[in-house]
Amino acid sequence: MLINFLKKNVLLILIFIASLWQGRYLFNSGFYTFSDESHLANLHQMVQSLKSGQFPPRWAPNFSYNFGHPFFIFYYLLPFFVASFFNIFFNFSLIWSLKITFFISILGSGLAMYFLSRQFFTKLISFSLTIIYLFTPYRAVDLYVRGAVGEMYGFLLMPLVLLSFILLIKNTQKKYLIFAITTLFFLIVSHNLTLILFFPVLIFLSISLILSLHSSKHKRLKSFFRLVTAIGISLFFSAFYLIPVIFEKRYLQAGTPFNPIDHFPFIKQLILPYWGYGASVWGPTDQLSFNIGIANLIGVIFICILFIFFKTNKFIKFIGSLLICFFASVFMMNIRSYFVWQIIPIASYIQFPWRFLILTTFLTPLLIGFISYKKQLFSIPLVLALISILTTVTYFKPHTILNVDDNYFLNRFFINQNSQQDISLLSDVYHLNSEDYLPLTIWTKKRPLSLPEKIEADPNISLSNINYLSDISYSFDTISTTSATLKINNYYYPGWQATINQKPATVFPIDDIGRIGLDIPSGQNHITINFRKTPLRLFADTISLVSIALFSFYMLREKQT
Repeated sequence: MLINFLKKNVLLILIFIASLWQGRYLFNSGFYTFSDESHLANLHQMVQSLKSGQFPPRWAPNFSYNFGHPFFIFYYLLPFFVASFFNIFFNFSLIWSLKITFFISILGSGLAMYFLSRQFFTKLISFSLTIIYLFTPYRAVDLYVRGAVGEMYGFLLMPLVLLSFILLIKNTQKKYLIFAITTLFFLIVSHNLTLILFFPVLIFLSISLILSLHSSKHKRLKSFFRLVTAIGISLFFSAFYLIPVIFEKRYLQAGTPFNPIDHFPFIKQLILPYWGYGASVWGPTDQLSFNIGIANLIGVIFICILFIFFKTNKFIKFIGSLLICFFASVFMMNIRSYFVWQIIPIASYIQFPWRFLILTTFLTPLLIGFISYKKQLFSIPLVLALISILTTVTYFKPHTILNVDDNYFLNRFFINQNSQQDISLLSDVYHLNSEDYLPLTIWTKKRPLSLPEKIEADPNISLSNINYLSDISYSFDTISTTSATLKINNYYYPGWQATINQKPATVFPIDDIGRIGLDIPSGQNHITINFRKTPLRLFADTISLVSIALFSFYMLREKQT
């Protein structure tokens, strides 16, 4: 029985082994250096937000000397939900939780590409394309140079979403609708930048597949309607995330520390193999690899030459669409496309034009697969898979491995957060952190420079019975002979609420830091401060919950009939 299982699943086992080899350094003690090390801080704040009772999490309480930040309103969520699961339920360290999350994305992306490829190709060709997908240079950049966990989950979900849409185009069963809704929902909350880049490609490829697979207008319309339904329901499911992102963007200061014009790779950088562990800078002297991949480019050249011979192939429209998307992605990475970046406002979110490597990495394995449709060239994808391994094998390793624990990262990103949970232990290196990755609110002109008490009051005001129920909920009593203004050392942001003697009180931003101000009357007062859902966020959460409940009820009812 075991032998039969191994024979039947040998290619999947090989994908697992390849993923294990790629992520082998994840299983060392400590952690390697990478650009986005702030992900450890993001994970810590996700855990703290969940423990404070926030669901979905929105306020990260310990950034900026514990002034907090509405971080999770705008940042992607799913990778940190996954990592939080291992930290909270299995008590894994932050480091190990994030490393496991990394590995899940490697293995998951390989399996997803394999099953997507099986919609068009044989098992062996699908395996070859999976290897090319895993061993494209930009995958090594994301894993061992940038540590870009959001893009890594994008690489997992792009093939899953396209697979689900293909199945939905081919079939009318409800299970495929559920699959499409779920995968697109996960992509929406996994990495907003991958979503921005991939969604137009998804629509374009889906339409070309509808035209390729269905000859009648009626079937095409039905397939298109199913896709629109899946997209619409996914958006309803994601309302808790999308609505606050869209409508609360005005509360953050505009701008980004990165100007796209400084990060266009030169054509030679996209073609010539180069490897480095440095940064993206202006000009051709980047210490970061932007290589599309030797095997990937050879495959594109092959398919371009063969394209004219595929006139009778039913997937000719799909192949053409893949080529258009590939060359459009390359164009968007060239400085000649700068006028497009200036026209499209959302381009400022992408920041780095070389992010379009996300798309070239995803598209090229599928293009290479269609070379096998010419029987004489069936072995070309296998050869390119071998080339992809040989040309990138030295890339999949970190620059430096550090023998560190969680405190190494916590001390760098927080003033008093540590694995001992002792807030009296202050970091001596935190002040070196610029926190440029945290955009300021419109009420904040400068960041705090020291750790104050959570509540500040004039000397003539007596504070007592201070009770910190959680990072976002606390109460205290005051006694004063005159009315006064208290300073609450959290950034002011919609959602912070106060009561005085159980009656709602108005909070407002004060001073250059934009902290919370609260006017209190004279006499004895009992005060509570809480971060709650605004009507907008409650509305968004309700849309998600109701839509999920209604859809689940509908699907259960359909199953019973």
